[in-house]
Amino acid sequence: MFQEESEEFGFESPKELVSQYEGLTRSGNSVYMEEGSYEQIIDFYKDSGVYHKAKEVAETATAQHPFSSRLFIKRAQVSLELDQLEDAKAFVERAKILDATDLDVYILMADIAVIEGRNKKALNYIDEAIKVADQLDLSDLYIEKSDIYEDSLDYLNSYRSLKKSLLINPKNTEALHRIWIAVDLSSQHEDNIKLQKLIIDKDPYSFLAWYNLGHSYLHLGLYEKAIQAYDYVMIINEEYEYAYLEIAEAYSKMGSYKSAIRYCEKSIELFGDSGSVYIKLGNIYKEEKDFTKSYKYYKKAIAVNSDSSEGYYGLATLLYQQGRYHDALFYAEKSTKINQYAPKNWTLLGDCLNQKNDLKTSFSSYEKAITLESDLKGTWIKLGLLSIGMDKVQDYLELVQHTMDPSNKAIAFLKYLEAGCYFHLGKQKKAVLMFEDLISRHKDEFKIVFEVFPEIMSESSMLNVLAKNNIKV
Repeated sequence: MFQEESEEFGFESPKELVSQYEGLTRSGNSVYMEEGSYEQIIDFYKDSGVYHKAKEVAETATAQHPFSSRLFIKRAQVSLELDQLEDAKAFVERAKILDATDLDVYILMADIAVIEGRNKKALNYIDEAIKVADQLDLSDLYIEKSDIYEDSLDYLNSYRSLKKSLLINPKNTEALHRIWIAVDLSSQHEDNIKLQKLIIDKDPYSFLAWYNLGHSYLHLGLYEKAIQAYDYVMIINEEYEYAYLEIAEAYSKMGSYKSAIRYCEKSIELFGDSGSVYIKLGNIYKEEKDFTKSYKYYKKAIAVNSDSSEGYYGLATLLYQQGRYHDALFYAEKSTKINQYAPKNWTLLGDCLNQKNDLKTSFSSYEKAITLESDLKGTWIKLGLLSIGMDKVQDYLELVQHTMDPSNKAIAFLKYLEAGCYFHLGKQKKAVLMFEDLISRHKDEFKIVFEVFPEIMSESSMLNVLAKNNIKV
């Protein structure tokens, strides 16, 4: 990764070297090449996915150059691709003996540790590499560190590592391309805005920094600032496709549907058919109540990609909105089958099944949604109302309690639901005591429980609690 040398045959392309190598092996002649040439040939086969050939060349290369750390690194890389973990470990150890300063040695040891589930050890290897790395390589090493944190589901440190990478080298294209995902996963949009502004101050023509800035503004609901940032992206690089979809999203959120449509159409004009753009157009026309055009664009999205979960989801929501529950159910099932990890798919499926009076399956669908994402307040309310109708409030209570992790952002909301369940199940005294405690600390959340358990409003002890806290209902 950090060293790619090929001085001996600098005038020859990898394809020419491969052709030369294969010609010699076919003719039965003995093959001898310099280290740099072997590296290029191994990389060519590896990048082409022809790992058995890469392994064959790596074996020949290390036999001819038994003191080349670079060739043993290549051999270890090929072994990893072939899932030959023990061989990879042996070859990287050999490479380390030959040259303990080669950063790829530490990268490979970290990769092996991650495969073995030893992520802390992997981070230690990268830290060792950071100690011996020069300034040019440091930025890339922090990207490696970010990968390990992401694999460990430590999204905050994944973001912080990419931030360090960019503070070291604001022009690191890979880090600039990847940081918006880390920002989304870690919810560090405010901090990212400061970071991207620093980068822009140093490099005003960094379209990726302008895009990352716009992306965070969009997520924070600062739509006018997002639009301004995306405008700069398109001035600097008219062909950066993502900016068109996101500026359309910003205009759509502001209710400026004509501008949103204009940028979607411009995207199609520049980049051709796009399922994502067609879905965006479907969403916009749905907001405008132009259901015919909305339907057309969702269909176009599916024509571009028959496995478009978002396309089927869009159709299902559109048909549900029109009261066509049977047709909506058909597309909701398709959407959920394609993407079983999207909570909104399961919630919509639950809605459709509820309308079809399939209450048992509806309950399971809502339950699946909140298992995937536990702070979906709307889905919790739907599930609560359904549990009352099905006389399954005890099951609902157990689900609420099972989900009550202290780190859950919706913990106060869930505690209100727990108190409501106790009230419904005849444990009024316990419920009222819980309400007293909750209202004193989380006053803003209390109304939600009445949506699920409206009978609480007729309980005098509950009304006294509200009056004591100066709450009018």
